[in-house]
Amino acid sequence: MNVLMLFDELQQLLHPYGFWMVVLFAFLHPLTENPWSFFTLSLALTVLGAPLGYTAIALGLAIGIGCLYVIAHAINRWSKYRLLEKKISKRVLDWIVATDTWRHIVVIGLPAVPTYPIKLALPFSRMTLRRYALTLAGSYLFLYAANTALYYGIFGFLRDTIPNWVSVVLLMLFALYIYFGQTMRKQLRKSNI
Repeated sequence: MNVLMLFDELQQLLHPYGFWMVVLFAFLHPLTENPWSFFTLSLALTVLGAPLGYTAIALGLAIGIGCLYVIAHAINRWSKYRLLEKKISKRVLDWIVATDTWRHIVVIGLPAVPTYPIKLALPFSRMTLRRYALTLAGSYLFLYAANTALYYGIFGFLRDTIPNWVSVVLLMLFALYIYFGQTMRKQLRKSNI
């Protein structure tokens, strides 16, 4: 049996449960340190297609990000904010608040990089929910954009079913980012997000 046939049979088997599996994996990603974001994206795009797949991922991530924030704040209150009183942890948490948001977005959003301590430290630093949600949403947007490029590159090569215009659009977006990325970062700094 070749790999593509196995992949097609797996797609048929998972289709009825695909949406909830994608939501579950996306929900678990913010709560745990795990390497399955590419797997979650592949499952979502294969079983559900792009629009519904990205929707399921966004739903699961939003719930997971909210849960992580609530859990971290509950632990922080339960411990009477001891991490903010200790010398080393206070310096680390102060550094996290002082660091530009875009830096957190890029570092947390890097694929296959263990960033759970930073992701968990953000709510312990008394960061506002708005800034926390923007930081993690931006990092997951960055992560899933990188995984999308990887997914379409790998499966487009294997199955030869991805239209050429997709790669042209992705390359144009990358070129725009290269030319205007610095301007966008300056605007983010000015708005002090």
